[in-house]
Amino acid sequence: MIGIEHFLFQVSVGGLLGFATGYAVKKIAKLAILVLGIFTAILLYLEYSGVITINYAKLTEIMYNMWQVVSAKAQGMQSYVASHIPFAASFIPGFIIGFKKG
Repeated sequence: MIGIEHFLFQVSVGGLLGFATGYAVKKIAKLAILVLGIFTAILLYLEYSGVITINYAKLTEIMYNMWQVVSAKAQGMQSYVASHIPFAASFIPGFIIGFKKG
């Protein structure tokens, strides 16, 4: 059993870190989407012009493999969250609020 001080520490730190993480994730995601969109548009234009040829089968395979890695990491994170309930219970709302403010 944990003491009330430890519990309050986990809850407050979880909320603050959640807010900061949510805020940063939204800012970084906006930039990443912009860069990815520009990169994709350039690649499609180059393919349309005949400068390059995109191997869509290989691209699909790479994206599927990346999805498998992300999925495996998410499973590991799920067990971590379950073992740190007070931290996670405040981190998640903090993340959502930070994401909305970002």
